[in-house]
Amino acid sequence: MDISEFKDSIKKQFKPVQRKVLIAIANGCSVSDACTAAGKQDCTHYHWIKNVEGYKAAVELANDISINRFEAELEICALRAKTDAKYTRSLEFLLKARRRDRYGDVQRVETVNKQPLIIELTQSAGESEHEQGQESSSEVVPPANPDSEIK
Repeated sequence: MDISEFKDSIKKQFKPVQRKVLIAIANGCSVSDACTAAGKQDCTHYHWIKNVEGYKAAVELANDISINRFEAELEICALRAKTDAKYTRSLEFLLKARRRDRYGDVQRVETVNKQPLIIELTQSAGESEHEQGQESSSEVVPPANPDSEIK
């Protein structure tokens, strides 16, 4: 569903101010920005979600429309990575999102004294290993049993 079809689908069901919030969300605005543009507070939006029939489903649809638009833009940026290095991060993000099994971050689970020891390989948000100039950091999560020892 595109934005014009969405506008038509909510025309009769919701009040003008509610439609304004929904359309802003579908266009990629945050809830806060959408409510401000409609002259309402965020809490009003959440009240509508709980109390206005069909509003929660309309919000979910608006979010889906927004995400689809962002994904389309991301694909364009990822394709530009072939010729312009500044778009490489877009390509990396798209691959991680769509092929998590192949390009996603790694998590390794080992056992120590029959207790799970989770070692997560993490990366700072928004920075690739190349940008950090170092390998990803490791975070060790100790076993649930504090009496067990790590050997």
